[in-house]
Amino acid sequence: MTNKDTTEKCREVFMADMKTSDLMDELTREHDPEDIEDGAVSVIEDTLANIQDPRREIAFLSTAQRIGQLIESEGLVTFADKRIQEWKENNA
Repeated sequence: MTNKDTTEKCREVFMADMKTSDLMDELTREHDPEDIEDGAVSVIEDTLANIQDPRREIAFLSTAQRIGQLIESEGLVTFADKRIQEWKENNA
């Protein structure tokens, strides 16, 4: 039997993921793929170098990968895939 606190924390995680999915859906419905890719690259460049926690880094890269897949950006997906693979090799 799981602890009530554990269940609530799981609920928070899943709710946050659903919110992220909603934001991604909104992004892809309201903006052009090229603009999204340009914006994503800008955010990635600005943010990735400042992430100190490996768990946050992999979550960030996974989000970049998901956005790339949603807008069918081979370049963004390839970039994220490469960085995720590097992360796995460095954090195994």
